[in-house]
Amino acid sequence: MRLALFTPVAALWPVLRNFDVFIASLGSPRADASDLADNALYPLEPQEALPTYDPALEHRLAALHRELYTALLRPSEMFTGDGRSIGQVFWPDLRSTSVDALLEAFFYYFLRRTAHDVAVGDGLSVLRAVFFNHAASDPDLWIYSAEQRLSGLRDGFPIIRLELPTPRAARWQDLTFVINAYRGASPAGPGWFWGSLRRRPDGSVLATVECGVDPSAVESQRQDAAAAILKPQLCASLDAIFGWQRVGAAA
Repeated sequence: MRLALFTPVAALWPVLRNFDVFIASLGSPRADASDLADNALYPLEPQEALPTYDPALEHRLAALHRELYTALLRPSEMFTGDGRSIGQVFWPDLRSTSVDALLEAFFYYFLRRTAHDVAVGDGLSVLRAVFFNHAASDPDLWIYSAEQRLSGLRDGFPIIRLELPTPRAARWQDLTFVINAYRGASPAGPGWFWGSLRRRPDGSVLATVECGVDPSAVESQRQDAAAAILKPQLCASLDAIFGWQRVGAAA
């Protein structure tokens, strides 16, 4: 499974398990939109998009790589009690840019927190678990292994899980993703959700998604009602990214 980051202003697929490549790839194709439906980058084609950025951004990302790597070599205790977010410390000049949006989506996947709530120490812990976890030698298990290592840092809130229809001709598969549907979305709602696309033995692709819900919806009947409300919103976000409406959804 490969991890993908989808935001209203930029998309990054795949997230490779190489720290140098990850930081460099933050210069991936980008646009300026308030939600997924308005982004000209979508729907995406199932092929790897090469970073496209100007020399100034390339230089800034190289500096970001050096600063983060230096911090990762320091003892974790150095950042204990530091109340600043990781973005405030390492990329304050990039806030509200496509780079910031992709990093926010990356940290959200593992911590279920938006950017201003990711403390510098916790953010560095995520980077260590994802890119420097040499215990996960199997490439197919690195995402799962990182999730397990970081489970104690993850914010908890009620979650609803849905299986959504996909077209028979869907080309995307074996993909783990996190989606920010629109700017300013609450971390516990349909504006942020995560899931996977897996090819089943019958050839169809199963889309499984999860997102946070209001605590009042945890009762079974209310959860069913919440699922009915959330399903079209989540389907619309997936359609915008993968272009499934063009070929029609499977029955």
